Amino acid sequence: MNNFDIAIIGAGSAGSIIANKLLSKTNFNIALIEAGPKDNNPIIDVPLGYGMTFYNKKINWNFYSEKQDNLFKRQIYYPRGKVLGGSGSINAMVYARGLKTDYENWGNNKEWSFENIKKYTVLWSNK
Repeated sequence: MNNFDIAIIGAGSAGSIIANKLLSKTNFNIALIEAGPKDNNPIIDVPLGYGMTFYNKKINWNFYSEKQDNLFKRQIYYPRGKVLGGSGSINAMVYARGLKTDYENWGNNKEWSFENIKKYTVLWSNK
């Protein structure tokens, strides 16, 4: 456990992708750390189970915002995944690719271009 070059905290969508990229392009020893369990729970696998993930403290951090002045001091509930796969695992299998301008604003990095992202999302959606 002491021989890691990099520790990535959170095995959600971003953490898992970063770990995979680093493993495929470097010789680093990487620890990918997730607070929650695997995402193989039936309430995660079945879209109707989303309601059961909404306040489930074993797989959801159950975050709330600060009190919002413009909402009469109410707090906004933010369900966030505490499970392998992160919030992507508890979002009722909803998928939304960003707008083209989202990716264009990230600069001239070809890996993060809209065309490259679109290519991969088409591959994933055809599985």
